[in-house]
Amino acid sequence: MPPPRNKAKPAKQVERAGERRPRPRLTQTDVVAAAQLVADERGVDAITMASVARELGVTPMALYQHVTDKEHMLTLLLDAQLVPIQVRTDGPWDERLRDLTCR
Repeated sequence: MPPPRNKAKPAKQVERAGERRPRPRLTQTDVVAAAQLVADERGVDAITMASVARELGVTPMALYQHVTDKEHMLTLLLDAQLVPIQVRTDGPWDERLRDLTCR
């Protein structure tokens, strides 16, 4: 007669090869921030879908849920860098222009 099987569950589960791990939640803001980090560390030319994905710890395909392509990602990065400019509407035009360019 075979020995009785132990039906107790292990105290902790061991991750098996091929099992899916929980995916980190990404946002478009996360993707843009990672692109900024890549640009700061290695330059704008180093920004690729693969390099940004590596920075986030995901596969490059995961980025396509948040950006359509590299050009879209770069456009969002540029938009994030541009600060809205406030222009004075009072005073002489040349003084307003000087104030604007000296910021």
